[in-house]
Amino acid sequence: MEAGCNTDFQKVFDLILKVPVKGNLKPEDMIKRVFVFSDMEFAEASSSSRWETDYAVIQKKFEKQGYGNAVPQIVFWNLRHSKATPVVTGTQSGVALLSGFSKNLLKLFLDNDGEVQPDLAMEAAISGQEYQKLVVLD
Repeated sequence: MEAGCNTDFQKVFDLILKVPVKGNLKPEDMIKRVFVFSDMEFAEASSSSRWETDYAVIQKKFEKQGYGNAVPQIVFWNLRHSKATPVVTGTQSGVALLSGFSKNLLKLFLDNDGEVQPDLAMEAAISGQEYQKLVVLD
């Protein structure tokens, strides 16, 4: 289903980069994370079909302005459960994807100041009371 609109992440990051450049801020003063909450598939939200390419271009823009080590992480949370294959691997730095909504994911998100790591997300997914009596036998 075509949503009729999409998010140009390069423009978003261009605007973010404009502030520290104009204000002559230090790299450590750069924002740390950008959150995108959506109910669309990731590919539907991006103006580019390849996020890796978009993110590489964004990184180069930050490097050119002296902020190469300060590119904000982007956390994209598709609040609607999706069976689509993620376009970002767990080892790619700078980008995190979440799919679906649960109280455990929300708690993980809020308890860790929005920092999302695959191992923490997995632990949150199985930390519910309903899983506490399960035993793994080898």
